[in-house]
Amino acid sequence: MPLTFHGQRKTASGKMTKGLVLGTDGVNLPSGEAISRLTVNGDITIVCYTWNINNKGLQCVDYIAKMLSVTPNSQQADLIAIALQELPTFHPFYHKDAVRHLETVLGSTHSCLLYIRKFAQFMAFFVRTHLLDYVSRKEYKFVSRLALPIRTKGAIAVSIRILHRNCVFVGCHLPHSSSGRRIEAYQQIASKIRFGWMSSALRGHRLEDPLKLADAVFWFGDLNFRLNYAEPVEDPLPFDTSQIHTSIFHKLQHDELYLESAKGTIFNGFREALIHFVPTYKYIPGSHKLDKSRTPSYTDRVLYWSQNHTHVTPVLYDSHATSTMSDHKAVHCTFQLKICTPKN
Repeated sequence: MPLTFHGQRKTASGKMTKGLVLGTDGVNLPSGEAISRLTVNGDITIVCYTWNINNKGLQCVDYIAKMLSVTPNSQQADLIAIALQELPTFHPFYHKDAVRHLETVLGSTHSCLLYIRKFAQFMAFFVRTHLLDYVSRKEYKFVSRLALPIRTKGAIAVSIRILHRNCVFVGCHLPHSSSGRRIEAYQQIASKIRFGWMSSALRGHRLEDPLKLADAVFWFGDLNFRLNYAEPVEDPLPFDTSQIHTSIFHKLQHDELYLESAKGTIFNGFREALIHFVPTYKYIPGSHKLDKSRTPSYTDRVLYWSQNHTHVTPVLYDSHATSTMSDHKAVHCTFQLKICTPKN
C-alpha cells in the first residue's frame, strides 16, 4: 500500500531535504514553484528513437551517441527513450555496453533511468538528473509474438510517472509477413499490457485498450507496415528536397499503416506527426542505395496518444538519412509534454 511521508529524504543529488510531501512510491510531489523551475512554460521535452540495427554491432549505438553529442546540453530532451530491434545475438552484453556508450555522451546532464533487453529488443531511458526525484512507477512488460526459445518479435512496454503524468512507452517489432498478422500482433500487444497502477483504475472492469488509462502513450519501433504499390524502385536522393514532398505524399497514399488506421482497425485514436522524409527501408547496408528486390517502405514509425490532445505536441519527426550501418534508417520524434499550464 503506497505511503505518504513527511520529513527528511535523500535526493538523487545525495542531499537531505526537509518538508517534502511524498506521494506514490515515495516520489516528491513538486510545488508550483518547483514545476516552474523544472519545466519550460509547464512543458518537458521527450524524444523517442527507434532503429532496427539488423544485427550490427555497437557502431549503431555510437551513431546515436554522435547525434546526441551535437545537440547542446541545454537543448537535449528532458527524457530520452531509445528502442532498438534485431540486436546481434553473438553479443550477450550488447545492452550493457550500449548504455555505457550512451552515458559517455549524456552522463553530465542525464542519468540512466532504466534499460531492458528482451532477446533481440532493447530499450533505454535517460532522464535529466534534476528530474530523478520526480520519477516513480517504473514498470515494464514484455509481450512476445513467438513461442520459446525464439522471441524476435513482440514489444517491450515501460510505464513511467514523471512529475504529474503517467506515460507509457511501447517499443515493438511487428511481424513482416502480412498486414493482417501485424494488425493481429498490435491487438494482442495492446490488450496484454497491464501495469500495477492500472488495477485501481480499472476497479474490476474490462477495458479493451488499458493503455489508454495513461496520460500519454508513445508507441515506436519497426512496425513493418509497407507501401502497397508497384512502381520502379529508384534510389532516393537524401539531400535533394526539390521534389521530395510530392514524392512522399504520393507514397503515403499507399501506406498500410495510414490505410488501416483510417479504418479504425489499428492504433485507434493514435496520431503521427507529418512525414517529411524518404522511406526508411530497405537499403543496402553501407550505402544509400535501395534494395531493388523490396518496395521501399516506412516501416519505422513513432506514434502517440494522449488523454488531452493539447498535452502532447510533436516538434520534430525525422529519419537519419546519413545512417548506413543497417538496412533500416534510424527515426526519431521529439515531443513537448504538457505538465501543467503556466498559471498553475
